[in-house]
Amino acid sequence: MLRTVNDSQGEGATKTLIMYKSFLSYKQLNEYLSFLVKSGLVDEFSKHIGNSIGTKTTYKITARGLRLLQILQEMENLVGLDSIPYSKKKITK
Repeated sequence: MLRTVNDSQGEGATKTLIMYKSFLSYKQLNEYLSFLVKSGLVDEFSKHIGNSIGTKTTYKITARGLRLLQILQEMENLVGLDSIPYSKKKITK
């Protein structure tokens, strides 16, 4: 989920984008986003849309969230996950 938010440079990621790219239900999405915002890994931004009354909420990764992604990438490199495509990775018991 953090990678999805990070990949959406610029104006940030909407709930819909995060939900579909992360394969989460709306309930799961709200729980995870709440945790990420409270943990300081993601920031939440609201802005007015054009002349309408509605607002658009987007999410952007924080410096702390970027650091966590870097650590996760280093761990994947250490155990060799970076050289195995996720779609072809076999799970062994």
